[in-house]
Amino acid sequence: MEKMNEENRYLNQYTYNSKKSRCYKKLYYGIEIFVLTATSLATVLIVIPRIPIFIPAIMTGSATLLKSISYLMGFQKKWINSRTITESLKSERLFFDMKIEKYKNIPEHEAKEIFVIQIENIVSEGNNVWLKIMQNDKKK
Repeated sequence: MEKMNEENRYLNQYTYNSKKSRCYKKLYYGIEIFVLTATSLATVLIVIPRIPIFIPAIMTGSATLLKSISYLMGFQKKWINSRTITESLKSERLFFDMKIEKYKNIPEHEAKEIFVIQIENIVSEGNNVWLKIMQNDKKK
């Protein structure tokens, strides 16, 4: 098995959180767009006499159900958390590469150690936020 170095750890975490962020964003926006479209269209269809009343009712019921699922699953919160982790990792990488802030005027091996610790702190904090989201979801 390949030894994990600071570059691999960074790339693994960056890629994972970036993908999760995109996935949750798509779920959140997809549901929101459906809800807006379905409820807006249902209000128009309800006044058309030839349209059976159950069609707008199904549309609004589906919109309510999907909106509830989105809220219950916390897609928006998870998207924001994953995006925050990704952006924090990107900033830390920039500091490391540019040798600024805590990486300034220190030997390379110490800088790498600090970088790995910072990555782990960012990921750990993100996991703590995710756990809080999940605990809050269970309470609901």
